[in-house]
Amino acid sequence: MTQLKRPDGGVELQTIYELGRQETLSEVRDLLRGLRREVFATPMKTVPGVVAAVAYASGDAVGTKFSFDVPKKGFIHGIVVADLDKEQLEFDIILFEQDFAGGADNVAFDMADADGALLVGVVTVTAADFKAMSDNAMAEAQNIGKAYTAPEGKLYCQVVTRGAPNFALATDLAFRLYIIPSG
Repeated sequence: MTQLKRPDGGVELQTIYELGRQETLSEVRDLLRGLRREVFATPMKTVPGVVAAVAYASGDAVGTKFSFDVPKKGFIHGIVVADLDKEQLEFDIILFEQDFAGGADNVAFDMADADGALLVGVVTVTAADFKAMSDNAMAEAQNIGKAYTAPEGKLYCQVVTRGAPNFALATDLAFRLYIIPSG
């Protein structure tokens, strides 16, 4: 971390490091300005490729890869999940900055080694995050704060279950991202 001395004797941090990624002070300032901006919400998107009435095992890909149209730079602020089958099981949403070799539905997901360089991160939605309704459930993860750069204006995703769901319909799982644009 580089420190700059100010004329008043104070210290200003020039660079912030987070898990191997370097964010400049101007990018952090952009984030703070972004908090005063409107949050970008993607449309709710159904996970494609889910096969109905088939049991999954923990670690399986749920559906096939898909993408969200997003600002090219930003911070993932939150995610909302619609579980129309009321499974309420933990799962991971693995995010990539570019297209990647996704997994097949209902098969143990194993990220290709070459795709590691494209990885933005993982957002975990736990069973405790879900709120049960009469015949469905919803979950929300907030204040994620994960910085990303998406050169194509897309974030690519793969959902991986950490339970054993069995969806009644292929359209029973959907979610949306909330983004704070930067730059």
